[in-house]
Amino acid sequence: MNDWERTLAWLAGVGALVAVGRALTNKEALSWRVVVGRVILGSALSMVVFLLLIPYPEAPLPVLVGAGAALGILGEQVLELAARRLISFKLGGDPK
Repeated sequence: MNDWERTLAWLAGVGALVAVGRALTNKEALSWRVVVGRVILGSALSMVVFLLLIPYPEAPLPVLVGAGAALGILGEQVLELAARRLISFKLGGDPK
């Protein structure tokens, strides 16, 4: 495994851990489907940080992992809120 593959694996792992942690702190009932979906979403969002290596090819791993964790948390919440609002707009009802 070369260096960029290892960095990508780190980012995916951090995103997955962020998603699991967020799911465990949520008070709603959890199903395996919700947990797996959030892990996939958190991993995918945190790997977007890999694009930082284009303008900053020498960025250290802790910077990338921190940015990946932040994007994993913020991105998941923003996407979930946007999806809920879109669904409520299309179907009518409460956007919360």
